[in-house]
Amino acid sequence: MNTYQIKKNPFLDRRPYVYAIMWSDLNLAYLGVRHGKGCNPDDLWKTYFTSSRYVKELRAKHGEPDHLEIIDTFLTGDEAIKAEYEIILDFGLHTNPVFLNKACGRQIVVDDDVRANMIKAQSNKSAETKARLSAALKGRKRSPDECAAISAATRGKKRKPHSDKTKEKMRAAKLGKVFSDEHRANISKAQKGKKRGPMSEETKRKIGAANKGKAGQPMSDEAREHLRDAVKARWVLERALGIKRGKPVGS
Repeated sequence: MNTYQIKKNPFLDRRPYVYAIMWSDLNLAYLGVRHGKGCNPDDLWKTYFTSSRYVKELRAKHGEPDHLEIIDTFLTGDEAIKAEYEIILDFGLHTNPVFLNKACGRQIVVDDDVRANMIKAQSNKSAETKARLSAALKGRKRSPDECAAISAATRGKKRKPHSDKTKEKMRAAKLGKVFSDEHRANISKAQKGKKRGPMSEETKRKIGAANKGKAGQPMSDEAREHLRDAVKARWVLERALGIKRGKPVGS
């Protein structure tokens, strides 16, 4: 174990620290933090064996790690938690297969196993429990740190394509849905002032390739009537202003 300097702690009931453990033969490691009341670096792997269930499962299957290291000690628990978060985020440990870390701060990285457990837990919740959870989370905003962790965890990852069953559910959920006037006004307000630059040639080619061979949706009689009225109105305006057809108004 590496030597480390214990800082003088104004809170005499604890010495928060960040630590790392490793199974060299398995090429697996874990970075953790301990900050609770009574914590001390000397407790590591004597009375404290981490709170990670992934570490517990690995210990049960392969035995104890062969490398223990105290990264640093801190004056407060908040400092230790922040340091662990920054190390995991800076080095991408929560997405590195060598590390058992499945979270960055409070942001959990959802892999296939975690996703399966979440689905199972969600399906077992009663309607009353779901309603309480919904009410508790309503209006909650993520902190900048949480947003940064989510961005880092998902950056560069391609999402799996939706299955036909999922697509059908999404289609059915939106079918016949009509936005209220308030909803439309909010969308309009959110879009106002946003500048959209011209499409690049590459984007145009991609759109063209995606639409190639697709049959256009037939226009309804009502839509045809609107289009006819719009063209006629423009023609009348151009005639009145003495502008040749096709020349933009005001040029």
